[in-house]
Amino acid sequence: MKKSSIFLYVVVFVIAMACQLCVAQQTGEQVANLIERFQKTVQEGQTPSDFLSPNTRDADAQLQLFQGKFDSFSVKFDASEIESTEPERATVPATILWRRGESNLERHTKLNFERVNGQWYFTDFRFMRFPWVLFTSIALAGFAVGIAILFIYLRFRKRSSTVAA
Repeated sequence: MKKSSIFLYVVVFVIAMACQLCVAQQTGEQVANLIERFQKTVQEGQTPSDFLSPNTRDADAQLQLFQGKFDSFSVKFDASEIESTEPERATVPATILWRRGESNLERHTKLNFERVNGQWYFTDFRFMRFPWVLFTSIALAGFAVGIAILFIYLRFRKRSSTVAA
């Protein structure tokens, strides 16, 4: 192989990597901008239907999660952690904090995005749903501990009454 062809391959590789980096940076900026606009829309009490992907199947059900005004609503994320998973998809770890009346939620989750016709959207708003699996597992663990304590108490009580007699 000639030196000129190796040089050409190196130049093409460097240009391709620079383009990749430029596209990734642009994706991160667009997604960060989307999150900030979404947050502002929700804080103002508006329905964020414009932020949900047109490909979402149960869009109406997901938009129901935003009925009523939030006392406070914020999305905390690090823009440097926005990751392109595919050419048209991205994710970012985030913390969702909201308060509405007596209800508060702080949830650590991943936000998922997709690009449709050159525009970035949330793939879903599932991050707003109550974490029933977590709640149920904590409740079941509490129930199991309660049963164990009751069993130990009854066994101790039975031994105490047998020793006393």
